[in-house]
Amino acid sequence: MSRLWVRILLFLVGATAIALLLDWLIETDREKIEKLIETCREAALLGDADGVMSQVDPAYSHRGRDFAAIREQVANGLRRFKAEKVLILDPRLELHEDGTARINLVVRMFLPQQTPPVIDLEVSLGLVKKDKRWFISSVDEGE
Repeated sequence: MSRLWVRILLFLVGATAIALLLDWLIETDREKIEKLIETCREAALLGDADGVMSQVDPAYSHRGRDFAAIREQVANGLRRFKAEKVLILDPRLELHEDGTARINLVVRMFLPQQTPPVIDLEVSLGLVKKDKRWFISSVDEGE
């Protein structure tokens, strides 16, 4: 009888280990989007417009500006506003079954050379999944 319990215990331990390994190996859409936001945050801190734009859908246009014009605008903004610190606050993610998502968040930037030195931007990002990778497809600023 004790051999049966040992086998059951070994099976449960093995199944648990496999489940944990699969969870660790498989990156969920939520984790991919969190990584996208973190990549943008880090690139903004470094003043790296190409790093920010690598997370944006190449087909993206905004207010009549194409991708290249948006990239230039981002580069100018990063040069003008050198952030000492950037925080992402209160992210609220909605995943949709059609391969799109929306994340609403607050970007808090610490800009010691500006007045006021701390700026909060409410941002709503549209996201699209292409070839298993997420990209920013729209940007809407709040108040």
